[in-house]
This record gives sequence, C-alpha cells and structure tokens, in this order.
Amino acid sequence: MPILQTDAGPDAPRCPSCNTPHHFECWLENGGCATYGCSEAPANEPKIVVASRSAVGSTPAYPAASLESALPCGPASRTIYMLLGLFLGAFGMHNFYAGRIARAISQLLVSCLTLLYGLPVAALWALGDVCFVSKDGKGRRML
Repeated sequence: MPILQTDAGPDAPRCPSCNTPHHFECWLENGGCATYGCSEAPANEPKIVVASRSAVGSTPAYPAASLESALPCGPASRTIYMLLGLFLGAFGMHNFYAGRIARAISQLLVSCLTLLYGLPVAALWALGDVCFVSKDGKGRRML
C-alpha cells in the first residue's frame, strides 16, 4: 500500500494517483482508493457490470411506478365520506379521504389554530360538505 500524502494533516489523506481526499478509516477499510477507475482502487473487489438495454434484448418487466399508480383506482366511497364528515369533519378528515387536501388543511387549521373556538364553524362547514359535495378530489363522482 502506498504512503498517503496529506495536505490538511492526518485527518485528510489523499490518494497518490487521483488526489481524492479520504477519511483515514475509509482508506483502510477499502484497502485503497474508493474512486471508481482509480489505479489505487483494490483490484480484488468484484465490480458491478451494468449491461445496456440492447444487450439484454428486452424491456423491463415492470415499468417505473408513478404517483398515479400508487393511488387507489376507484373513486371515494360516499358512505365513508359522510361518516368521516359527521364524526371528524371539523378536522377535515372527510376531505383528506376524498383527496381534497387544500380544503382539509383549511378545516384543520380553522379548528386547531383557533384553540378549538373555530370548531363550530368548521363543523358547519363539514356538514355543508357532507350534504352538497358529491365528487372527490379528482372530479370523479363518489359512489
């Protein structure tokens, strides 16, 4: 193993080939430089080879997941929406369920930031939601 040259004292050893600074413990644990392609990198370590897509000959079996695929497929249930609105509506739980996040946060803030003095206002707001709102946050009719 070559002798390390340091510019900043014993805490910042540098690789003699690529001049990359390393922690002393990291240099000892790796058995050399940890920079990929450096001549001081340990030769006995297995390297990971990534094949190109054309070499494999097929596309991945599972496409990259998106946020839309992680969400439930169908619209929200009207019954659950009404029950949440009646029992926890003053805190906006029914709107969190239906995907109306901005409205839910507004109801939660009205209730909590007024030290529950705004609870009757938020409860009336929730009762109005339960009676008149029939679509979820994506505009689909609740079943």
